[in-house]
Amino acid sequence: MKRVTIDRAKERIVFWRLVLDLMREAHTVHFAGRRFGKDREVFTVFAAALGFYAEGQNVRSSKIAQFLDMPTETARRDLNRLVKLGLFVRDGFDYVPTDKAAHHHIADFGIKKVKEAASRL
Repeated sequence: MKRVTIDRAKERIVFWRLVLDLMREAHTVHFAGRRFGKDREVFTVFAAALGFYAEGQNVRSSKIAQFLDMPTETARRDLNRLVKLGLFVRDGFDYVPTDKAAHHHIADFGIKKVKEAASRL
């Protein structure tokens, strides 16, 4: 089979490696001792929920489901897994991050990785 040429291959490599590096590091920090591959969905819900909360929005399963284009029941189950992991707590219909989820050096790591990636372009 003939290999295809990938447009802007260098930039794509840098971009996707950056995305994966950031995801793996955040997973390691917040989901210590768990396998990344198995946790992809709940990790994605975690990232979306933390983002909504940081923007001052309420975190609800319906909002997560709409944003991630997934069934509401799936989002609810994943948010409840985050509660069991101690990363969020329930507050009525809302989910609120715990200190364990809200305070960490991950932003410093992310800025460092973005700068490294930019230097390779």
